[in-house]
Amino acid sequence: MFRAWMALAAVAFCGAARGQAPSYSAANIVNASDYSPGPFAPNSMLTIFGSNLALGTPVGLTEQNVIDGNLPFELASVTVYIDFIRVPLLYVSSTQINLLVPTNQEAGDVQIWVVRQSFTGPRVTITLVNAAPALFPSPDNFAAAQDFNTNYAMVTAAAELLRLL
Repeated sequence: MFRAWMALAAVAFCGAARGQAPSYSAANIVNASDYSPGPFAPNSMLTIFGSNLALGTPVGLTEQNVIDGNLPFELASVTVYIDFIRVPLLYVSSTQINLLVPTNQEAGDVQIWVVRQSFTGPRVTITLVNAAPALFPSPDNFAAAQDFNTNYAMVTAAAELLRLL
């Protein structure tokens, strides 16, 4: 009898994380490039840090989930909404989600929330502004960018030095 109760307790304990809703707050939503707390704008990449955001192995972009050049709206049974609109996802794990704010999203206060399977996280409010440039620095301290004048080649320290000579 004791063993049966122990087995039942173990099953219940292991299922607890699966039954918990995603947890995060507005303070856990940051700019993906430098983890700054904002400002955020349409077409910005954001990161949500929290717990119970996804189950299982972290999932990022692959050839299988980018279809016809479009980013997925769901990864690992996780969807993120901004004002009732699903947003493109780049990466999900149990503690982190990277997403792209839709280009057509208007500036102002918006609600954002995470849905993992049928569990919905809290709706939190963030503020979007019209523009908020943020750059992803490379290891050589250049911003990750492409140069339109060189057929969209990556801007690197070596390329910039050649351009100056």
